[in-house]
Amino acid sequence: MAFFGPEMPIPALEEDTREFWENCRQHRLTVQRCALCGSFRFAPTPACYECQSFDYEWVESQGIGEVYSWSVTHQAMHPGAIPAVPYNSTVVRLLDCGGAKVLSNLVGVNNEDIRAGMKVKVEWDQISADLSLPRFRPI
Repeated sequence: MAFFGPEMPIPALEEDTREFWENCRQHRLTVQRCALCGSFRFAPTPACYECQSFDYEWVESQGIGEVYSWSVTHQAMHPGAIPAVPYNSTVVRLLDCGGAKVLSNLVGVNNEDIRAGMKVKVEWDQISADLSLPRFRPI
């Protein structure tokens, strides 16, 4: 069952994000790493935050991390979010990939039980045959 309702807009496949979404479709969580300075970055962008290089590679994460920060939304701002209210928006710091921080949602936990440092693992939310979104579940 999808985290959000079927009316929720799907991510746009743009030049800079297409490979990320294709990897997600294969249930592979990937993060960009700058080919020049080696820094990791998420979300996918054309240029490195550190050195502004446009050269990068994709590195596959094991998908294990810890809760860095979160908030809970109590009022839906889009009709597709109504079934999930109240829902969390959670920043997960990956334990690999340079500690890249991924914005997602936690599943399998009550919002009031979310804690900083909680260990989590990626889980795939199969939206359609062509789209799978990374969510995280406590481990």
